[in-house]
Amino acid sequence: MTTDQDKVRNLLAEQPFMVIAVVLPDGNPWATPVKIQMQDGRCFEWDSRVTTEHSKAIAANPAVAASIFDTRPNGQVGIYISGTATLVEEKTGGMGRYRITAERLWLNDDSFIKREVSLD
Repeated sequence: MTTDQDKVRNLLAEQPFMVIAVVLPDGNPWATPVKIQMQDGRCFEWDSRVTTEHSKAIAANPAVAASIFDTRPNGQVGIYISGTATLVEEKTGGMGRYRITAERLWLNDDSFIKREVSLD
């Protein structure tokens, strides 16, 4: 039997992108797709320019949400994350390595019942 943790791990192994959502300094929401560079347990990392809207928003307010979902036509699995993002490394060319640490993570699949899952 496939557990919820197995479903999350399988999706993470297959999907290279996530969408992060931040709140801009003017209070408006902003969502951006990013390529996952590293995932380890509850930590997800990506590279972005430090001057982008989402990077500036993270500097002002590190509370973020993210989603990762099955992009196949019949895909019915999605992960929802709430957590805190930080700039963990400044790189050359105005780039930075960012990390979201998931404080909570939920799974939604073809049952259409959202449930919290632990990756610890």
